[in-house]
Amino acid sequence: MNRLLCHHEYGPPEEVIRLEENSIPEVCGDEILIRTTLAPINPADINMIEGRYGDQPPLPATLGNEGVGIIEKVGRDVTDVSVGDQVITPTKRATWCDFRVCREEEAVRVPHVIPPEVACMLTINPLTALVMLENFCELQPGEYVIQNAANSGVGRAVIDITKRIG
Repeated sequence: MNRLLCHHEYGPPEEVIRLEENSIPEVCGDEILIRTTLAPINPADINMIEGRYGDQPPLPATLGNEGVGIIEKVGRDVTDVSVGDQVITPTKRATWCDFRVCREEEAVRVPHVIPPEVACMLTINPLTALVMLENFCELQPGEYVIQNAANSGVGRAVIDITKRIG
C-alpha cells in the first residue's frame, strides 16, 4: 500500500491535509519507482497548502517539494540508475508519499555517503544559493559576499559555496 499526504482544497494545513492510500504505482519504459526515505517540511510547502505560492499544482495534489528516496524498481528502458540507488528529484514534487514514479531523467543519483538527512534537502536551498551566486553577479576568487540572515538554509549554503570557490 502507498500512503500519501494530499489536499483537495487550499487552507490551513491542519484542516486540509489528508492521509490517503492507493496502490503502489507500476513502472514502464524509462520510469523508476522511488521509495521515499525522508521528505522535509519546507516553508514553501506550507505556502502551497495555503494557496499562497506562486506556482500551485492542480488539485488534488500530493504534498512535498523536497525529499530523497531509494529506487525500488526500474522500467525496461532505464540505463543510468539502478535498484538501490539513492536519488532526489529536483524538478518533481509530490514527495510526501511512500512511493512515487518518475522518469529516469528527472532523478539525480546522490551517493550513499551523503546521509538521507542531508540529501532530502538538496533541491531547494542549495540550488537557490548557487543560482543567486552565479546568475546575479560575477564573483572572482578573493572577492567578498556580504549577507544577512545567514542562519537560513540558503544563507548557510551561500557560506559553504563561497568558501569552496574562494
